[in-house]
Amino acid sequence: MHPSSSDNDRSCAGSRLRNMLFIVTVTTAFALGLYSLFLASANAGKVQPLTTVGLLRTASAADAEKIEIALGVLTEHDLVYVVLDAPELGPDPYVERATRTAAEVLTDSGLVVAVRSVNPANPDFTTIVVQNDISRFPSVLVVKREGGIVLVSDNFSVENLLHAYQSVWGKTSGCGDAASAIY
Repeated sequence: MHPSSSDNDRSCAGSRLRNMLFIVTVTTAFALGLYSLFLASANAGKVQPLTTVGLLRTASAADAEKIEIALGVLTEHDLVYVVLDAPELGPDPYVERATRTAAEVLTDSGLVVAVRSVNPANPDFTTIVVQNDISRFPSVLVVKREGGIVLVSDNFSVENLLHAYQSVWGKTSGCGDAASAIY
């Protein structure tokens, strides 16, 4: 018994169909992979870090009076880390060290940065605490002249203090104030 020519035709047709289906599947997967890479590269600069826990924007550029009070006599600086000490405990050396190191890093990048320590004896202390709704001490305000204020209420590491500046005022697009998303 020999296979009939119709069995061979069916076998060849089935084989061609499987080959075509395989080629279409591979081509589609390749095209989707390229499209995914294109989207990733096009949106690479737009990705915001996920770690905004412990950061709260308390003032925008429009809140000039609030910014001026927080800056105190340091109004000529581009950025000021305002350290608010705990009323009952006094200054925290770890927070002081971390803010000074973060300020040095930003100064090395060309910004004019300073650290301001504010304790309960300072006449601006109560006003700053009330205006920025601070309930935990120590706290750090990242104050940008003509930019706003961000409250850092926990994780006072150098990396997080730098992240507080970068996430709000680092690279931003010209499409509006996307950095205002931290609330």
